[in-house]
Amino acid sequence: MSRTLTFCCNEAVVWVKDAEQILVVDTQSQRHRALRDREAVIWELLAVGYPHEKLVQMLSLVFSLVPAEAERVLAEAVHRWCEEGLVCREVDGG
Repeated sequence: MSRTLTFCCNEAVVWVKDAEQILVVDTQSQRHRALRDREAVIWELLAVGYPHEKLVQMLSLVFSLVPAEAERVLAEAVHRWCEEGLVCREVDGG
């Protein structure tokens, strides 16, 4: 069975969306981050819970990127958010 890396929002994180941004707040640390443009789109798709491959496919279409570039954009955002404690990695399968 293959292993699939997925991501989920940290339990302590809440967010609200307005016309210009998504405000993400870590309720434990009280830190917040405003997401705009590409970051906001990535956050929304990630929050829905799409699998990694579907995220890459959707980002490739939405941003008119080749899949490798969409993968890079996604990886950079997720890496940053993992370091900030906003999202967590999950490994399914074995």
